[in-house]
Order: sequence, then structure tokens, then C-alpha cells
Amino acid sequence: MDPLVSIIIPTYNRAKLIVNTLDSILTQSYNNFEVIVVDDGSTDNTESVLNDYKQKFLQKSINFYSIKQDNAGAPAGRNRGFQNSHGEYVVFFDSDDVMLPNRIEEQVKCLQKEQSDCCACGFYLNDTVYLPHINKKGAFDSFVKGILLGSTQIWMYKTELIQKLNGYDERFVCFQDNDLTFRVIKENPKISLLPLPLAVFIEYADANSIMGKWQTEEGIASIVLFYNNVWDTVISRKEFLLYHYAIKRFYYYTVNKTLKLKSYMDMFSVSTKYISENKSLSIVVKGRLICISAFNILVRYFLNILFLLKQT
Repeated sequence: MDPLVSIIIPTYNRAKLIVNTLDSILTQSYNNFEVIVVDDGSTDNTESVLNDYKQKFLQKSINFYSIKQDNAGAPAGRNRGFQNSHGEYVVFFDSDDVMLPNRIEEQVKCLQKEQSDCCACGFYLNDTVYLPHINKKGAFDSFVKGILLGSTQIWMYKTELIQKLNGYDERFVCFQDNDLTFRVIKENPKISLLPLPLAVFIEYADANSIMGKWQTEEGIASIVLFYNNVWDTVISRKEFLLYHYAIKRFYYYTVNKTLKLKSYMDMFSVSTKYISENKSLSIVVKGRLICISAFNILVRYFLNILFLLKQT
């Protein structure tokens, strides 16, 4: 019998959008899956929409669970859903994205054929296609460089792998998917790559979305927390060249498309404070890493100038 797959979806005030997500799941070519939607304290008509879909999934003999909780954030919702799941494999998905009809089937086939612990597929974003890739230096190197992404749109995991990591870190208001994937990769699992776009990532960055929180005070704190963990791992491995890529991406996410000097000074202060307080580093290495940080913040500033000039 085909293994059971748990599809877990947290949602908050997405009544008009989650219908597209659930419709795409209803049309999956794979049949043995369950859907767990965690309503994270929505104030719109999400509950009514989910009740309608219970009947639609029931008609296809697919278990559909909706769980209502007080607003606690997407990571808490994902963990709540995971705690109530029953599958051998798990997919965490967002309530405003869409799966292609063969998404679940193709990933299960890939996982079973290669006897792997997790599988990454591709996705569509506007007019571009992302396909997962791991370079010759491995998954960790590829992830830090941004070649292999941590997005919820692409991953299917063995349930036991997520259990081992105790699920999502609920401190994150954004970047929680990157944090989970980063911790997964550090476990050195067997990873399968499926070079097919099997989902559609919908850019929807309103105040209620995870992307909409990126440039808030809480969002910046989450990005800093994530990159502190990345820097810790890179430096503990003495892979100082990778620090260059990690700091480059840190600045990209925290000061992208802005010329507010205070933002640059604040983020440069974050990175230099981390380096200066790291007791495992020699003075020479600290100086080298601070120079890397200074170089990257200047490059990001000039790239943002060019970007804004093109918009005028």
C-alpha cells in the first residue's frame, strides 16, 4: 500500500486564497494522504470555508482535519498540525500557494526509489522556474550559498526526521522554513532532488503573510536569529569563505531595496557585534571577517542604488 502523506497547512485570514490551495490538493494524482489545516485565530470566514472543504475531501475518502487555535504564528500552527498527523511522510505547505496535480505522487516515488530521508522539488515563481541543485561541495555548502532553498513549496520529509528535530522553532515570525531545512541539512540526511517544478509560489506580501513580516522589527529579529545560527555553524567548521556568502545573503534580506543609512549601520553593527563577541576567533580572523562584512554592506548599498535608479 502507498505510504500515508500528511499535508500540513497553517492559515490566518486566508479564506479567499486557501480555496486555490485546497483545490490544488483535491486534484492530486496520489490518493493516500491526509490534510491538516490549522486555523491560527482567523477573524474572517476561514472556518466556514474549511467546513465546506471537509465535505469535498470526504467525497474522495480523504481525511481532512481543521484545528482552531488562538493566534500563535505559523510555526506554532505547523507544530500543532504535525503533532496531530499520522503520515510516514510530511509536507508543510502555505495557504496561498498551489500544488501541481502530480506533486505528492512524484515526491513519494522519488523518496521510495532512492530510499532517502527528504526530497526537494522545483517550483514556479512568476516567470521563473526554480529547480533544486546541490553543488559538488554538498548540501550544506549549497544551502548557505542559496543554491538549495529551504522554502515550504519544495520539501517532503520523512516524519521521523522532523520528530528528531522537534519540529519548528516557534520563536521565528519569518524564515522558519529556512531554519527547519537548515537544521535538517545539518543532520546529514540522504536528500533526493527532483528537477521538476511541482508547485507555484504566489508572492503575496501583505501584513498577514510571512513575507510581509520580513521588514518588521520582529521579522528582522528572526532573520538575525537565523543567520546567527548559520554563522555559528560556518565558523565552527572554519569555512570562512562560506561566511562571505552567508553575510552577503544576510544583507540581501535585511537591507534589500532601501537606502536608509540607519538600516545599513544597524545590520553592520549586528554582524560586527557577533564577530567581536565570538571568543573562538583570533584577532586576525575577526579582522578578516569584519572586512568581509564591510565589503558586502557596501556592495549591497551600491546595488540598491542601481536598482532604484532603474525604477525611476
